[in-house]
Amino acid sequence: MCNPALAVAVATLAVSAYSVHDQKERQDDYIEENAKNASEAALNQYETLEDQRTQVEDKTTDELMALQQERLEKVAMAKAAAGSAGVAGISVDALMGELDQKTATARGTIENNRDNLINQIRANGKAVYQQAKGRANAGAVGSLNYAGLTRQAGDVYLRYDEYGRNKPEVAQ
Repeated sequence: MCNPALAVAVATLAVSAYSVHDQKERQDDYIEENAKNASEAALNQYETLEDQRTQVEDKTTDELMALQQERLEKVAMAKAAAGSAGVAGISVDALMGELDQKTATARGTIENNRDNLINQIRANGKAVYQQAKGRANAGAVGSLNYAGLTRQAGDVYLRYDEYGRNKPEVAQ
């Protein structure tokens, strides 16, 4: 003869186990989809950052070319003015040196600005990576009710044990 309480407990445990298993499968699907979405979002952000980097490089090239063109024009004008005035020597050399110094300072400023922007874009890329990693990992931290299932299994065992101790003797 079977103890009805034990039979109900075993059935409840089976239903709970199936429910936890089903929940785990749904959560695994969610985790996989979440990781895929995080990866796609990161790729989109990486493309945007790469576009920004290209724009910074292009702008820097344009600025350096304009600076060089401006320097060449100023040198030509200074040499022409010095030649028509009949001036030569140390004063013209000093003027050219000053022009070269200003050009070098401007070049350094342009290159420093470029380097700072590129470093910021790299830092943003690292942040995108960490954000995507965190997003993917966040889905993996599920809250499946294994503790509840374990408790139910323990209850079934206790009922079984109790049933075994109190089981009526079968007459032979």
